[in-house]
Amino acid sequence: MLKKIFYALITAMVIWLVYTCLIPINKEENKPVETSNKLSEKKISTTSPSSTKISKKPKPKIDKAYAYIPDFKYRQGDVVPIKLKNFIEEDFDKYEIKSNLASQVAPLKVYKINKHPFALLALNSDTMPDIYKVEVYKDDKLLNTTIFEVYKRDFEIQHLAINKSFEAKKTPENLKSDKDILDNAKVKTSPTPYFSKRFIYPVKDYFVTTSFQAIRFVNNTNIVYRHSGIDMAVPMGTKIEVSNTGIVTFAGETISGGNTIIVDHGIGIFTQYMHLNKIYVKKGQEVKQGEIIGEVGTTGFSTGAHLHFDACIENTYIDPEQLIKYNILDKLKE
Repeated sequence: MLKKIFYALITAMVIWLVYTCLIPINKEENKPVETSNKLSEKKISTTSPSSTKISKKPKPKIDKAYAYIPDFKYRQGDVVPIKLKNFIEEDFDKYEIKSNLASQVAPLKVYKINKHPFALLALNSDTMPDIYKVEVYKDDKLLNTTIFEVYKRDFEIQHLAINKSFEAKKTPENLKSDKDILDNAKVKTSPTPYFSKRFIYPVKDYFVTTSFQAIRFVNNTNIVYRHSGIDMAVPMGTKIEVSNTGIVTFAGETISGGNTIIVDHGIGIFTQYMHLNKIYVKKGQEVKQGEIIGEVGTTGFSTGAHLHFDACIENTYIDPEQLIKYNILDKLKE
């Protein structure tokens, strides 16, 4: 009997040992191991949120383009160089530069030198001393405003006696004819400068008989003319040098100016030479600074041998002295 009980216990222990060795137990709190299907379901649930992320739109650029004006004491008859800074290159054609000058209605023409845009604002003799604005627009929206001051200038006053035959020729029709010729010769200009140096005086050893924008009272009457340039008295036949490199846009005769030459120097700058005895150049000819273009005479409305010398920004007369004393290109590099 005892043997039977002993064999039964031995048999039970063997069965228990075999069972514990063959059946795996999950070490994590004795939980069953997850199946492959459950794992794949878990993986899908953790990765699916990333596919529903919302992409953010880029913030629009804030355009900070503005007009930079070099520090200078600008007077009536001067030219104001204006640089466009902080502009967006790909939007260049969308910008406009405007001024509140009474004479400046349309936006200024914008040129480029080495990819740097700029404009030239001419102050005529009627520009009142005051503080003025230069505004930068893009798509008709005002971006920035820059201010500058125009200072008063004293102009010479002359009481001039001229031949009655000259005075008789100063009819509205003749004056308009001359203006049309001169204006048409300054319609087109090179978008880049032909010159690199300061302008020079076209004649030497001269003395000024009439200064820039002098106020002239003629034959003791109330008839008033403004003298557009400088009258430089020199002997008849004196050789005339072109003030700077450029292209001749007119070489011919006008009623008031007699034999006249107009030269485009690029970026809207022109010079005019009047009352010549002889013209040595032709329209379309390239001329280098200092090249002889003609001889001093007394043709047109002239009472003696002299050169009438003008400088213009398009069709606005400016003081030639500013171009001679200062290289306008240097001002644009500031």
